[in-house]
Amino acid sequence: MNIPEWLSERVGDDLKDAEIKGGDEYPPMPGQSVKLHGPPGTGKTTQLSLRVAILIEEHDVNPEDIAWVTYRRSLADEITDKLVDWGVITSSEVRDLDDWSTVHAVSNGVTGLLDRDRRDDDRNSLGPAVTEREKVAFSRGVLDVPFFPSEPWEQTRGQLLLNTFAWLSKNLYEPGNVAHARSCPMWDDLAREWPGIENEYEDLYETWAQWKQNNDLYEFHELLETALNSAVAPTSDVLIIDEYHDAYPLMAAVAEKWMDAADTVMVAGDPDQVVNAFRGASPEFFEQLDMPTVLLDETWRVPEEHWWMAARVLKQERSAPPVERKTRGRISEYRSPSMEYSRDQKRWLVPDPDTEASPAWLVDRHGTDMIFLTRTQKQAQGVSAALDRAGIFHTAQDDVGGWDSINERRHLFNALQKLRSLNPAAFGAAQGRLRQFDDSGKAPRSVRLSVDETIALLNHAEACYLAQSRSDTDSVVTTLRMDSDKETVTADEVDEWAGEKFWTRYTAGAASVEHTNKGSLDAQDMRAIEAALTRYDSTCIPDSIDTKVWTIHASKGSEAAHTVVYDGVTGRIQTGMGESEETAENEARTWYVALTRASEHVHLMRGGFTWTKPYLPSDLAPTAGNAAERAIENGDVLAATTESGSDDGATGGATGVSASD
Repeated sequence: MNIPEWLSERVGDDLKDAEIKGGDEYPPMPGQSVKLHGPPGTGKTTQLSLRVAILIEEHDVNPEDIAWVTYRRSLADEITDKLVDWGVITSSEVRDLDDWSTVHAVSNGVTGLLDRDRRDDDRNSLGPAVTEREKVAFSRGVLDVPFFPSEPWEQTRGQLLLNTFAWLSKNLYEPGNVAHARSCPMWDDLAREWPGIENEYEDLYETWAQWKQNNDLYEFHELLETALNSAVAPTSDVLIIDEYHDAYPLMAAVAEKWMDAADTVMVAGDPDQVVNAFRGASPEFFEQLDMPTVLLDETWRVPEEHWWMAARVLKQERSAPPVERKTRGRISEYRSPSMEYSRDQKRWLVPDPDTEASPAWLVDRHGTDMIFLTRTQKQAQGVSAALDRAGIFHTAQDDVGGWDSINERRHLFNALQKLRSLNPAAFGAAQGRLRQFDDSGKAPRSVRLSVDETIALLNHAEACYLAQSRSDTDSVVTTLRMDSDKETVTADEVDEWAGEKFWTRYTAGAASVEHTNKGSLDAQDMRAIEAALTRYDSTCIPDSIDTKVWTIHASKGSEAAHTVVYDGVTGRIQTGMGESEETAENEARTWYVALTRASEHVHLMRGGFTWTKPYLPSDLAPTAGNAAERAIENGDVLAATTESGSDDGATGGATGVSASD
């Protein structure tokens, strides 16, 4: 079914000839439910958006009568932005679409569980929700056990205990039942770290439940539990659920309840991209939904060579769906330089940025539109440390690093970046006030720092360069933090707290870093700030950063021109694959996801972490190249080669297989 002419005129050149897959048999109309099976790059969300556009424009469905449930807030924003661009909804209407959000936010809309004011004036408070801050308070203050580990990839008693409680709830077990707790995949780790936990477990759960009640706190999974037990569902005629393959049992139960209450249901997902079996996700949740199924059978992102690699890995456990590929891609293979963590030195030992096949070398050679993918969080931290050494902006998931999650690092960098162009002679306590203009004609008072940037600057400025004591400066910081109405601070306001040499020291760019104290940051953070001030001449805005470092599990739904895939699993994962068919199947799906994120170029990295075991077949790249050539000869795929920037050296024609190892 071709999209209507009116929609073709609005969607842009890339979609003007688009089709509604399965639209002839299951047209987009009220009462017609459908399940979209969308392999990588086939446009699941776009297909949903096209169907919704027709429902709104041709069938007069009110956008407020639609609930669009996602598992990422960013995806919900992408959807509404797309429909605004198409002229289907207006920007003002978006503000009223409360049920176009994450499953947790929609659950809160149903239950109102978190609809209360902040408990205090902390600008970062999430009200009655349990966040990491509350978990730390309970672990340390009530249980007297550590919450934060000595090494970021390790887990403490506090983390393991609270994660076990949450896992049991999300998987529809009784969280306070020790017999059920033994089913949790974290139980062995908890029992090893906490000898005697079996005898204490049920009392500890009661202590946790009572502490939450006494402090009027709720965990995020309790939003789903309350929604499941509520007689109320989203007040919507149309229910759309995207990325349903990410659902765990509690989430699936809530979604199925809402499906029963809706007149029209559209679900999109891919059972082959279920990678969170550890959390309870399963292909069965999608596969067992009883509604008409449409396979999206053309991938516009995944090139032929990449598809052959991914399908071969998946085929070890599951058959890849019949999907037509539209483009050619490239594969390069490298012997990665080593990245190891030194426990003695308490830091990552990473390659020089100029070292061939290092993370920084790849970014400098191929551009910033790149995702680095690793199997474990510890590997991701090593890659992040290597990029930090080069001062390269990158985002990363929680507990890995990155310029989006380490807020204090970013705020301090931005403050120093904004101040570096100012003439220090324009400032100074001895002058009594700020000059209106410096010698270059720049107005120093036009430089504005955010409140967070100002706080970071004051916290990390050495006391000898401040006009008051550290104690008084801390009071200034507290006042700024508590003032929720204040958004920016001018340079002349900062001058009130600056000592005589403050501006000389903190307008010098990279050279300013040697005059800062680490405070809550570590040596890696400070090196990253200094290197970034040398590399960049603009501030760091997380939403504009293209380079990403993720574990494969966190990368679902993402794409980039280049992906850098680090081969390797831990010995523990390898053992689990041998003991469990479910674990082996989940591992195959995981690497299938990793190898289908790139639109142009996959870079396979071998041997970067000595403590991992190879997973990917050693002949994966050349075999995929040969298979792609045969497909071209048979006319099964377009012959055009995707260009991907600079050549790596030894390439294999259109397949682009490098012999860099």
